Amino acid sequence: MYVFRLWLLLIFQYNSDNIYFCIDKSDINDRAKKRWISLLEYGIETKEFREVDTEQITDLILYYYQGLRMWSRVILFDEQAVEHYVRTVKQLLLKE
Repeated sequence: MYVFRLWLLLIFQYNSDNIYFCIDKSDINDRAKKRWISLLEYGIETKEFREVDTEQITDLILYYYQGLRMWSRVILFDEQAVEHYVRTVKQLLLKE
């Protein structure tokens, strides 16, 4: 569960990069991708996460989150949509 809390912190950090360092968006994305891959690899090493393709899951998390974030500016998401997002990521990563 500790790694999952770090995951939430990384989402915040990713947003902070977008807000304060919006010079080169590809650089922001590359740095976020490296952070996510590192976090996922750590979770796999500590056996908190399943064995997954870290690059594939990183792409899913980043773009899934960005899509929700972008659409949330257009339409209001209820808590259930957010819970679905979190539950999906948990199902992919956490061992049951």
